[in-house]
Amino acid sequence: MEGFRIIFPMPNKVDIERFDVGKPSENEVLIETAATLISTGTELTALSGILWSVILLPPHTPYVGQ
Repeated sequence: MEGFRIIFPMPNKVDIERFDVGKPSENEVLIETAATLISTGTELTALSGILWSVILLPPHTPYVGQ
């Protein structure tokens, strides 16, 4: 199964990246997301590049699906 996630490769740039969603392990479930949102705090801070030199290293992936 294929998934999609946003990444911030550099300040003020957003890309959508495809990735392979592996099969769930024992005692795990795989849930398909119908909708999501971007918060105005964390993601906009990452997009602006404000914390890149302190906390975030490019490319930054806010949510890593594994």
